[in-house]
Amino acid sequence: TALIVRENPNLKPESSRSHSFGIVASPARGWMVALDAWGILRRNEIGIDNPRDLLAAEAVQPAGTVNRASLDNDRSFTATERARYGVTSGALVSTVSRFQNLLRTEAQGVDLAITGRAATPLGPSEWSVDASYLTRFRNWSGTRAGWGDNLAGRNGHPRLRGTASVTVKPGAWAHTVSAIGTSATAARGDFSDEDYTAEGCAAAGYAAADCRVGGMVRWDYALAWRGPGNVTLAAHVRNVFRKRAPFALAPWLNGGGIFPPTDEDPKGRMLRLTLEWRMP
Repeated sequence: TALIVRENPNLKPESSRSHSFGIVASPARGWMVALDAWGILRRNEIGIDNPRDLLAAEAVQPAGTVNRASLDNDRSFTATERARYGVTSGALVSTVSRFQNLLRTEAQGVDLAITGRAATPLGPSEWSVDASYLTRFRNWSGTRAGWGDNLAGRNGHPRLRGTASVTVKPGAWAHTVSAIGTSATAARGDFSDEDYTAEGCAAAGYAAADCRVGGMVRWDYALAWRGPGNVTLAAHVRNVFRKRAPFALAPWLNGGGIFPPTDEDPKGRMLRLTLEWRMP
C-alpha cells in the first residue's frame, strides 16, 4: 500500500499560544517551592492526513483520496463469496495526502520544583525535585473535524516525569545522586486506534502487560573534584544499576518490529569523564 504525499504552496506559518499561572514560596531559609499550571495551544501545524484517519472516514473522502483495486481483478473472493460476505471494494492500493495547516496540539499540565540547602555531617548539601504532571495532550484531527482523545498517560505521553537529586560537598569533593523517572503508559494511540484497546489486545491474544509500557526509575551518580588552578575533574555514571527500559509487545509492533524501540536500552550503563578549566 502506497502513501502518496503532494505539495501545497498555500501553507501558512505555524503559531502557538501559551499561558501559565504559578506561585513561589520559601517555607524555610534556603528552601524554595514553585508550583506552575500551564497550557500550550499550537495552531496551523503542518502535517498530512493520517492514513488511518482517512480509512476510518473513507466514505466521505473526495474521489482519489483512497484508491482501491477493482473487484474484477481481485481473486480473493468469488462472486458468490462477495455476495455472501458483503464485499463491495477491492484491496487498498494507495492513500493520497498533501501538506496542510490541519494540525493543532493542546497540552496542559502542572510543574513542581523544590530546591533547598542543608548542612549534613558530611558537609553542605543541595536538594532538588523537578516534576511535571501532564493532565491533557490532544491532537486535532482534520478528517474528524475535532479533537482526538486525551493522550495523557497513553502512547508515549506519560503523565508523570520527574528528576530528584541530592549533592553533598565535603571539602573539594562533590557527590551527586539523581533519580530520573517516568510513569507507565498505555500502548493505545488516538481514537482511530482499535488494535490496542483492551478489547483489541484481548482479541489478538496479547496479555494486558503487553499493551502497556511500564514506568521506570533510573539512578545516576556523579563525582567531581575541584582542584587548584580552577581545574575540575568529574565522572558521571549514567544508569548505575543498569536498569533496562521497560519492554512491551504492542509498541514494538507499532515501531515495525525494530528492537529496541528507543535508544534507552542500548545506552545501558555509561561513564563520562570530563576535565574543566576556567580562566581566572
